[in-house]
Amino acid sequence: MESCLQGQPNLRVQRANKGSTDIKEQFNVLHPDVIIFDNGETGLGDFPGVMQLLKDNPQALVIGLDVNSNQLTVFSSEQRAATTAADVIEAILLKAHNAHE
Repeated sequence: MESCLQGQPNLRVQRANKGSTDIKEQFNVLHPDVIIFDNGETGLGDFPGVMQLLKDNPQALVIGLDVNSNQLTVFSSEQRAATTAADVIEAILLKAHNAHE
């Protein structure tokens, strides 16, 4: 997948190694638009890790790719204040409305 993405003229691909102790710093420097990780290796069992990626990189689209099952999971983050139940209801209805457009 990495080599296919590298071949795209409008994309700049930078590998961040999972074992690196400064991966969070790498993302802070790069400000990626998209983060792709091997979901077959990580799986949704590492949901706290995905949530941390979204929290630390709210501008990024986070994609989990499982090449073994050919499954792609797209995560996105939207942060807003939720001081009342009405704020939560509004977020749900807005999401539902956008999904049906």
